Amino acid sequence: MEKNINIERLAKQYRVVLYPIEDLDGEKIEWGAEVPELPGCVGGGETEEEALAMVRDAIKAWLEVAIERGKKIPAPKEFGETEFSGKFTLRLPKSLHKILSFRAEEEGLSLNQYLLFLLTKNHYLEGKFPKKYTDNHNSDKISPQDKVNKGKTFLKS
Repeated sequence: MEKNINIERLAKQYRVVLYPIEDLDGEKIEWGAEVPELPGCVGGGETEEEALAMVRDAIKAWLEVAIERGKKIPAPKEFGETEFSGKFTLRLPKSLHKILSFRAEEEGLSLNQYLLFLLTKNHYLEGKFPKKYTDNHNSDKISPQDKVNKGKTFLKS
């Protein structure tokens, strides 16, 4: 990349993962934020807003150092341009297919519905599933709903 790039503008294009940091008892003690495309680019704070502000500064610093050292800067990923059909092919052992089919039938569900239930139960309900991703490059505010949900928030910085 050229040395005369607009760091402010480029910094706003990176995806930020925002998540609560909990103590051993499961109590939230602060917030963390990281940029998956920029290794080691992280921020943190007592609130979501503070963590987001810290990671925004970290992104700018990361980019400045990379430019100074002549390092390659990874391009921001644009998920807004990617189309997701909601379908994917899954290969599994015949024995597992059989067990899942029987369980789905016991629940009165199709195999597809039962697998969706299991995926949701194991990830979303345990707070492992991302709760928000937005293409808004100027996301300055975090919605009240985000403060209620557990898990990770995907934002554009």
